[in-house]
This record gives sequence, structure tokens and C-alpha cells, in this order.
Amino acid sequence: MENLKELEKNMFKKYSDKFVFFRVIGPKYMINKYMTNRSVFWGGDDYNEFLDIASKLGIKMIYYRENSPINKEKFAEHADDIAGLVLGFMHDGVFHTMTMYADWYDPLQDD
Repeated sequence: MENLKELEKNMFKKYSDKFVFFRVIGPKYMINKYMTNRSVFWGGDDYNEFLDIASKLGIKMIYYRENSPINKEKFAEHADDIAGLVLGFMHDGVFHTMTMYADWYDPLQDD
């Protein structure tokens, strides 16, 4: 996914009648700890499919977080871009999440 800012804008526009999008902020480690406690990670890469499932389950709120690279120097040319976008929703006490990464970003190379 080349441009996550554009994807995010289109996603909000397309699904604004179905969901409230709640931006999660705070230290990344705290959010990751919360998201991995009783979580299921979506194996697909199609956010439309993920959000359609949420809609079928009657979900009204989608949590999201924009991630930036940890190594700012390594990814300096993308300083204003979103490296990763995490979507999630709560259903029956389980947090369902999916993560999308920009084409230029590899989280395994971010040290």
C-alpha cells in the first residue's frame, strides 16, 4: 500500500456512515500491550473485508492508530508519511485487529 494517508482518507469517507473512527494515541508499547491482550490478528490485507465483517457483527466503533518508523534517520525521506495503520474493534471481549504497511516500510528492518 503505497500511500496510507490517501487510503485512510478514502476509508473514512467510504465507511463514515457505518462507523465512528476513534484514533488511539499514547506510547506505542502501551497500545501494543493492550491490543495483544485477548486479541485476534486479521491475516488478510483487505481493509474493506475487515470492515465489512465488523459491520456484519454490528460494530459501531473502529479504533485506529497511525504508526511512524522508530528509526527516523533510516526512513527520513518518508518523514511525513504513515508507515503503518492499525485498525481494530472489540467483539465479545476480544480485540480484532489488522495492520497495513506502506510499500516502503518493513517493520522488521526498523531498528
